[in-house]
Amino acid sequence: WCAFYPSIEDCPKKLVLDPSRAGCCKASTAACFACQADTTETVWCHFYPSTEDCPKKLVLDPSRAGCCKASTATCLACQADTTVAVWCASYPSTQFCPTKVKEDDSSSWNLPGIGDLSKLNPFR
Repeated sequence: WCAFYPSIEDCPKKLVLDPSRAGCCKASTAACFACQADTTETVWCHFYPSTEDCPKKLVLDPSRAGCCKASTATCLACQADTTVAVWCASYPSTQFCPTKVKEDDSSSWNLPGIGDLSKLNPFR
């Protein structure tokens, strides 16, 4: 939650590493740092996006061939040359993002009042 709404009062303003935390790797990766900070990679990358393996910002190319122009999850994902799942994980408030997003789980393509979109997603 804090990754998307960091201004919420209880959200941390920075993450504190504990390199001695049991079970955490020592490499300079988002996964290792997230473990050491007792958080998720998504939250780590929100606070420290320049970490080497954090996803880079999605860049829109509205002139990309075959993409629609609306400001919907499908159109914007196409313009960013990514999947709807990746787009919605980064921008969950985009119109028509599923209520629950998992990269490789087609059961997660569920829109309120519409239902399962897994068969309609052209980017899977």
